[in-house]
Amino acid sequence: MVWGKAGSKTLTSAGELTDITLSANKCNSFMNHNVTMSANNDVIIQFNNDTANNYADRLERNGTENTSGSKGNIRLVPSGGAFDSFIVGYYANVESEEKLMILSSMQSNTGAGNAPDRDAGVGKWTNTSAQITEADITTTSTATLGADSNFTALGSEITPVAAITFPTNVQVGSRAEITDSRKMYNYVVPSITRSDDFSSDGWTDSDSTNMGVSGGTFNWNCKRDGSNDASTYDLTSTSANWVLRFKLKVTNVSASTQAGNGFFVGLSDKPNTDGHTTSQDFIGVGIYNDNTDSYRAIDADGSGLPYIYQGDSNQTTTYNTNSVWYYEIIKTGSSYTIEAFSGSDYSTGSEGKITGSSDASGLRYLKILNDMQTIATSTDPFQGTIDDLKFYNGVTQTTNYWQEIGA
Repeated sequence: MVWGKAGSKTLTSAGELTDITLSANKCNSFMNHNVTMSANNDVIIQFNNDTANNYADRLERNGTENTSGSKGNIRLVPSGGAFDSFIVGYYANVESEEKLMILSSMQSNTGAGNAPDRDAGVGKWTNTSAQITEADITTTSTATLGADSNFTALGSEITPVAAITFPTNVQVGSRAEITDSRKMYNYVVPSITRSDDFSSDGWTDSDSTNMGVSGGTFNWNCKRDGSNDASTYDLTSTSANWVLRFKLKVTNVSASTQAGNGFFVGLSDKPNTDGHTTSQDFIGVGIYNDNTDSYRAIDADGSGLPYIYQGDSNQTTTYNTNSVWYYEIIKTGSSYTIEAFSGSDYSTGSEGKITGSSDASGLRYLKILNDMQTIATSTDPFQGTIDDLKFYNGVTQTTNYWQEIGA
C-alpha cells in the first residue's frame, strides 16, 4: 500500500473550503486547519455536493456526547467559539458501502489561561453508489473561515511521484549536492582512451595482407586456412569496466557461402603473435558470415577462443556487400553486452542485444583476429573495413554523466 497526497486546498482569503477535488481511494486520512472563524458556528463537511439528509454523526466535546442522524452534514467541530480548530480524520471509501469516518479534533479557546476544547467523534455518509471524490468544508450559518485555512487528504492507492533525477541540460563541470546524504557530484564527460580513424597505423600485425591498417581504414579479409592473421594495439592496461565502439563495413561477400567465414574483435591479454587457438584471456564479438549471418559473444579465460560459430550467445543479422553496422561492446565487471546498430548514433536500428560473462583479466590489447580452424571449403570471400574505433576505459556509458566526487 502506497500513501500519497489525494487532494488539498488552502484559502487565500476568508471564505469556505469548497470544491476540494479528491482522488478515489478506498482508505483515506485528512488534516484540516481552520483559521479563526468570523462567528460561533459548527464546522461541517459534505461530500460530492450532497446536501440532502444522508449523513449521521456522534460527537463528544470534553466528555459530553451528542448524536444526530438524517442530517445534511457531518460535524467536524461543534460550535463553541470563534476560534482556530484542527481536525485529523480517517474515512473508508468503498463505492458500494456507507462511507465511515473517525474524527479527532480540538478548538484553541484563545489564551494561555484557557485549556483547548477536545472533540472526538464518528460520522458516516450513507451513499452506497459512489466514492468520495469531492469535499466541502463550511459552517452551519454565516460564519466564514479565515485566510490560510487548509484541508489536505492522503490516499492509500496513490502512484508515487517519480524520483527527481539529476538534470542533464547543464554544463560539463557542474556540481550537485544531495541534501539528505550530503554527497557531492560532478557532471563529467566520459574520456576516450583511444580514438582511431586509422589515418595512421599504430597497430602491430601478424599478416597485414589480411588484417591491418591501409588507406585510412582497418582492413579485414577472413581466411580459415590455419594461419594466424591478427593485429593488436597496446592500451597498456584496462579496468573492469569499459566500452568499445566501432563501425564495420562489408565490402565483399558471396551470396553462396560454403562452410562460413568470420573474425573476432575485442580485447585480449596477449599480443598479435598469439592467435585464435593460443591460450589467452579475451572478451569481444565474433562476426560470422554463413547461410545465417550472426554476431556472437566470444570470451576466453586462459584458453583458446571458441570457434567463430560458438560463443555465449548470438544474434542473427545480415552481411551484404556495402552493408554498414555500428558495434558496441560494454563490459561491466564480469559481464558484458554486445549490440549492433544501423545508426551511427548507437541507438537506432538495433539488431538485438546479446550478453556474455567472463572472468578474463589483464585485457591490455585491442585485438582483431581470424578463426584459425582449417576449413578447405571456406573459400568464398568475406572482406571489409573497420573505422571510427573508440575505446572508453573505466566507464560503462559514453554520454555525459554525474559522478560522485571522491568515489
